[in-house]
Amino acid sequence: MVRAGRRTDLTGWCAGLVLVIRLLIFGAVAYAVWVAVRALPWLMWIVAGWWLRASWKGGGSATEQPEEEPVGSDIESVRALLLEAVGEGDAVHLRTVLTYLQERGHGNGWTVGGLRSQRRRRAPSD
Repeated sequence: MVRAGRRTDLTGWCAGLVLVIRLLIFGAVAYAVWVAVRALPWLMWIVAGWWLRASWKGGGSATEQPEEEPVGSDIESVRALLLEAVGEGDAVHLRTVLTYLQERGHGNGWTVGGLRSQRRRRAPSD
């Protein structure tokens, strides 16, 4: 929430000023809620309900997966493409892997999160 206030059109201390202002407002609101709850303890139930509702609305799907397997490809061809993407290195970013696979006609419509969940679901257990 505070970081979302970063201005990209400004440079120097002016760009960070919005962050400081948002942080101060956030702190003042948190302090006011703390004082109110200390004075009236039953308000904690309202605060807890609001917190749960906000976290429920803000949460995404924990099990994001690609909708479908690549058409016309088996796991070995995708594994071979992954080995090509890694090359001589030890590791590669999933965004790079996804771009590499999509350029070769695999995984269209996939997201990085979906690729990550596929990797975790199919990872060999050593």
